Amino acid sequence: MVKIVYLLEMFQLIMKLFIAVLIFNTSFSFAVIFNVTTTDDLPDNMPGNGICSVNNSSDCSLRAAIIEANLNAGIDIINIPNGVYQLTFVGAFENSAVSGDLDITDSVNINGSDENLTIIDGILADRVFHLHGGQGVNANTLSLSNLSIIKGKPPQQTINDFSKLGSGVFVEYDQLLELNHVTFKENENGSVILNKGGVNADNISFIQNQSDSSLPFIASGITNIHEYSETTNVNAILNIQNCVFKNNFSEGVAIIGSQNTRTFPLPVSHVEVFMDRCSFIGNQGHSVSVIYNDSKIDMKIYNSTFSQNINLGGQNSSGILFLNDGGSEILIANSTLYDNSGSVLLDVHGGFGFITIQNSVIELDDNPIFITSFNSNGGNYISPINMNDRINIQPTDLLSGDLNLSHLITSDTRHYSLKPLPGSILVDSALNQNCTLHDINGTLRPLDGDSDGIQVCDIGAVEVNPDLIFQSGFEI
Repeated sequence: MVKIVYLLEMFQLIMKLFIAVLIFNTSFSFAVIFNVTTTDDLPDNMPGNGICSVNNSSDCSLRAAIIEANLNAGIDIINIPNGVYQLTFVGAFENSAVSGDLDITDSVNINGSDENLTIIDGILADRVFHLHGGQGVNANTLSLSNLSIIKGKPPQQTINDFSKLGSGVFVEYDQLLELNHVTFKENENGSVILNKGGVNADNISFIQNQSDSSLPFIASGITNIHEYSETTNVNAILNIQNCVFKNNFSEGVAIIGSQNTRTFPLPVSHVEVFMDRCSFIGNQGHSVSVIYNDSKIDMKIYNSTFSQNINLGGQNSSGILFLNDGGSEILIANSTLYDNSGSVLLDVHGGFGFITIQNSVIELDDNPIFITSFNSNGGNYISPINMNDRINIQPTDLLSGDLNLSHLITSDTRHYSLKPLPGSILVDSALNQNCTLHDINGTLRPLDGDSDGIQVCDIGAVEVNPDLIFQSGFEI
């Protein structure tokens, strides 16, 4: 009898465990790995069954993998081999990735095999990715790595709506885009990334993208739109390092535009844009040639090079490299701004404290029609200054001397620099208390560049290493 009772109790326990496991498995989904096997752009055979397949075969397309990942809760993984993936299954304004752009409605990691050989091509028919999702804890993350996104173009119906002009990736409010070794090239008619949420990026390139939008402050590279509210006030809307923006063009802002859609009243808190070890080379814009910053979106730029950027002028132009407005603040540290056209730095407020420069090379235009205004924290090289400039000069700033810079060189695809050569006034002339930890090439700061036995930070993006006899790099 005791044995029978024991067996019954064991049976009941096993049944309870079975039911618990059954409930758990039906209540939760687990991350799935999808391996793309074809470059054909086809939707999934049976969405939601957890199996990526097209044409009633075992082939798995990128679109089909995304459809399945969207319907499976959890951070799924999609692996893409080398190849060109043209988005030929066109059809705009559909939000389930069945046609047109690749809609992301659940968190997913999409991994290419090689940044230069795994290519997603929008064929100028639609944008490439659209990151949708919920708010707060239900927000989604799209992680892209080791791939290129080319020839995205937002639908023509959105051309005059700045809130939808994302040609490469459109990031909705509260969503997060993560990029690692990603190139954006030849995207058109809007910002490559239209960011309403957050972007974290490392090792990214923006090459030959263009924005033909008539909207004056839409950037061809990244446009940040921050709408202040309880759900959208994020701590950092843009955080990028090791990047290059090269040969991009815009009717408005060539590279980065940041603005807050709620300008009156301005939000109490500031939101930060952070950039480190970046190169801005040969970009062109009619309104602003590199950066427009507005409405309490604060920007910090470290160890970066700005060179050969051109302001093309026009109705909305003051010939400006940087334009700052709306209570925003810009800090530029250990960077080199050299050989650019027009006003280098202009704050609309006309006062000090909104644009601050430290340990940087600021080559100005001596034409009096171009007005520059900023505050110096010292340790800069600033020249030439004309009578209309509004600059708060410090005793530690250098206003003349031989820069003796190299031609523009690069040791890789993202870090362009103008290296101080022997005899340059920039070597060991910055302030150590404001010195960054490394330079644009990753060299630690400060070093003893003039071999006098004292380690002092160099002015600009490059820290001269006297022990390095040969500079590894290519003149461009």
